[in-house]
Amino acid sequence: MKNRKMYNQNYIYKSSGLRVCVDSVEEGRMSGKVYSMRLSSPIEFSDINDFILKVEGVLDAQNYPQAFQTKRMFKETPAASSPYISNDSSELLDEKTVNETSGKLMTFSVLITSRLNTSWQGLIDRLDGSDKLAFNSDLQFIQQISEIVSKL
Repeated sequence: MKNRKMYNQNYIYKSSGLRVCVDSVEEGRMSGKVYSMRLSSPIEFSDINDFILKVEGVLDAQNYPQAFQTKRMFKETPAASSPYISNDSSELLDEKTVNETSGKLMTFSVLITSRLNTSWQGLIDRLDGSDKLAFNSDLQFIQQISEIVSKL
């Protein structure tokens, strides 16, 4: 049973994980690209705020992980969309492309497992064999990423 659980976690990690490629850090601000098997093209970001807003847009458009709280309105609104996703699975980035891509300065993976209380929860994997870092909020995620980037 334990092996089955690990298999499921690895499958979810591969298909839902975000590979963050950091290409530059200037005055503590990192920039780069995000790759994932959920995306049709990489997401370019100029700082951590840009990263969070663009990834949140993708999560909303795909409704995964589903937001804990949903905006409710009296009139019908169009479904969220993102230029980085496609309904055609042949247009999505393949596993080989995602796994072989790396940033000029560093590369790490982020797995967002839930979005409770309008915030993210998940794991950061620095891909260097060290322990994965868990985060329970957007703020904790930003703090952990800032700590990692400050060591560059």
